[in-house]
Amino acid sequence: MMAQVPQSYFQHLPFVPAEIRCLSLDEILAEKLRACYQRNKARDIYDLGMFATRPHNQAKIRRLLTIKLWQAHDAFDPTRLNRKFVDGNDFDWDDLRQLTRRTTEIDKERITRDCVRGFSFLNELSPEEQILAADPYQRERNLCEHLVASLPTL
Repeated sequence: MMAQVPQSYFQHLPFVPAEIRCLSLDEILAEKLRACYQRNKARDIYDLGMFATRPHNQAKIRRLLTIKLWQAHDAFDPTRLNRKFVDGNDFDWDDLRQLTRRTTEIDKERITRDCVRGFSFLNELSPEEQILAADPYQRERNLCEHLVASLPTL
């Protein structure tokens, strides 16, 4: 649960604005990384580019991404994602133009460069994460449960 971002009109409300149930930023980033890994929507890399230069709980994001891809029956190859970031040509950048202001400059080179640098920690899978990342058939159910249980300590 998180408080809403304060707005000037809140002082005129006859009630206190409610807290909202939402994902943590770490989980949002892991989900965006999963989407970026599995599809070619430029909106995913664009969003990731906004957060790539900020500090994060890298171990938690890496673990969440590995788990999310495992749950989607997909193996995780960090090198593949990095290549996608480096190249940038797999993304449908024209689709992104429909979602941004006309005056917004979309600097593909900066976005891809920031994502390569900012998410390089995904290449540092732990031995357990490596096993799960290589298991798209979900044979490692016990390991996944262990990794999920260890998330709060990351």
